[in-house]
Amino acid sequence: FKRIARARGVDKPDLPKSARVGLRSVVCGLKAAAAIEDAEGNRHDLLTQRSAASCAAWWPLQSGWHTLVDGESRWPLYVSSADDAKSLMRVETRESTSRLVHGSAISTHRAAMQRWPLFLIWLLLSALCWWLERRAVYQSAAKL
Repeated sequence: FKRIARARGVDKPDLPKSARVGLRSVVCGLKAAAAIEDAEGNRHDLLTQRSAASCAAWWPLQSGWHTLVDGESRWPLYVSSADDAKSLMRVETRESTSRLVHGSAISTHRAAMQRWPLFLIWLLLSALCWWLERRAVYQSAAKL
């Protein structure tokens, strides 16, 4: 991801794309001792990961809007309930497991096919149809 440098700008931490109740959520790019505030204003400290000093994890206890407090900065974060969008959760779990097993994500991106071979096929088929039509017209005219 490219970041744009702005005067007096604040780097946004990497928030989880889909946080769920009861599942570990990881936040990276933290600068200070960060915490999470739930909708009721209760503060929950984040567990800092040993492997990455600027990353921390927490296990949400309730769904709804939460706020990541990182020093003076505040970032909104939505936590889904455990029952929301179960099929999406299954896909995310499958992809995460595949990344662990294979070492990288499953690539579903396919390169676009070049269009010039399709144009040549169309051109040849059109020319063949035109030639067959003209041939049939000349043969029927010769019989008259």
